[in-house]
Amino acid sequence: MSDMIIEKFSFGNFYTDGRKYQSDLAVYEDEIINERWWRKEGHLLQLEDIESMLKKSTKIVLVGRGVSSRMGIATDVQELLLNKGIVLQALSTGDACKRYNELEHKGLLALFHLTC
Repeated sequence: MSDMIIEKFSFGNFYTDGRKYQSDLAVYEDEIINERWWRKEGHLLQLEDIESMLKKSTKIVLVGRGVSSRMGIATDVQELLLNKGIVLQALSTGDACKRYNELEHKGLLALFHLTC
């Protein structure tokens, strides 16, 4: 499988492989694992939102927090990742899309909030 590239991002729109997505996404390595990713609380990433997506091979969690970075990340999520030795990179979604394209995708879980 070739590396997935994010072709374009704008408020509420995400383009990859010639396809347009209009809801929040979860990507593991080069595969969209949830194209309608939603959290218990829309603007807060909590343990129950992420635990089932973490794998033993996860090395980095990249979070696109929204256009204006309004989605917060609960302290227990940050602590869990730290304790597992997983790097957390939390950026605005536009910057997270650019960063995704720069990173090695092996062991990468990327979560993209497409609005706010």
